[in-house]
Amino acid sequence: GNGAAVADVDNDGFVDLYVTAIGPNRLYRNNGDGTFSHWQSGTEDNQWGVSAVFTDWDGDGNLDLYVANYVDFGVARIPALADGACAYRGINVHCGPEGLAGAVDVFYRNRGDGRFEPWPGVEIDADATYGLALLATDCDADGQPDIYVATDSTINLLYRRDATGNLEDWSLFSGAGYSGDGREQAGMGVTAADYDADGDFDLFVTNFQHDYNTLYTNVGGCIFDDDTARYGLAIDSLPYMGWGTQFFDVDGDGDQDIFVANGHVYPQMDAEGLEPWRQRNLLYLNDLAATGEPGFHEVGVEAGLGMGNLASSRGTAVADFDNDSDYDVLVTNINDSPTLLRNAGHSAVPALRISLVGRVANRSAYGAVVTVQSGGRLQTFELRGSDGYLGSNDVRLLVHLPGGTAETVQVAWPGGQVTSLQNVDPGWLVIDELRGVVARRQP
Repeated sequence: GNGAAVADVDNDGFVDLYVTAIGPNRLYRNNGDGTFSHWQSGTEDNQWGVSAVFTDWDGDGNLDLYVANYVDFGVARIPALADGACAYRGINVHCGPEGLAGAVDVFYRNRGDGRFEPWPGVEIDADATYGLALLATDCDADGQPDIYVATDSTINLLYRRDATGNLEDWSLFSGAGYSGDGREQAGMGVTAADYDADGDFDLFVTNFQHDYNTLYTNVGGCIFDDDTARYGLAIDSLPYMGWGTQFFDVDGDGDQDIFVANGHVYPQMDAEGLEPWRQRNLLYLNDLAATGEPGFHEVGVEAGLGMGNLASSRGTAVADFDNDSDYDVLVTNINDSPTLLRNAGHSAVPALRISLVGRVANRSAYGAVVTVQSGGRLQTFELRGSDGYLGSNDVRLLVHLPGGTAETVQVAWPGGQVTSLQNVDPGWLVIDELRGVVARRQP
């Protein structure tokens, strides 16, 4: 397998698992007893599947599935390493992605009867690309999901959902297809959050070594500015090859920080003494809470991500693994065991944990937007099915409360239902779309 996406696909209260591979991909049904069974669902695509995301594209309460494919793969079509067909810094390397044919992504409609089908009438750009990471996010705040695909060495793709439910290619017009100076980059991972606290969702895309990771600020309506250099993110990433990435509040101050997993693709660079195969990961703290203005500074070494934590890393996921009210990070590594980075910061700022249960909307509540007002600060979150690169995060939203309590909590559910709460104390809430708060626990 390559990547995974999780969701309650059949709305039975148990989270199911989709695994991508170099064909065929597989969907596994959660049996509710700690076991999974192979689900013949019609999603067994035989291409090189990489990332996948569940999203309710047509608003019928059933989660649909978009799969990003990498290359049109065939062993017989790969040039031998000794042929010298591809080189990097004068060293023969395996070709990819350039030198290989790209692949076309697939989009499946959930029929609601346990089967999926290629979406009738919904057209994906027929030009093959090298898709690696993707997410579904409502970038134009119209209550409908849009899809962003980070692609390797070609234009990144942004599809808006138009009035007919089709995919409107917004890649070029959005400003998030290329870097600010109009270059194709090598998109590896992507995450989204409201890092500047203006109420919409911005993008952060990781790229190949000797290029910068790109911060795209959403200025409204799915139009983005490349603000990488403006906010201090351009220089630190140049020596590293970025993959999985996450926005999350690492220090509990109420703004969104950034984690980046790094690692080279060519192990022979180590042997030649050119570039390290194992690389340290990066952690950027957001200055918004401290200064009132967004900006980032890198603190990875101080946070424990120095020479003792080197690996060729790929996927990332954030979750509060130890339930101590801060997010920890799980990182997958090539030819090595995963790394679980426990957040030992223990912020003094109280936190609110929110779990959502959809009823009219999909049971996982993917696509719900949660806004929390605390201490005069507004924080906006989106619950989504996949994020970063090859994985999914904790579906329990964790919100730190600068004011000690939340003056308001609002949930905008997919489909238009709104739940509003006032004067919410720290702790854990379970919010049902139709019944409101159904469980409450103090910290």
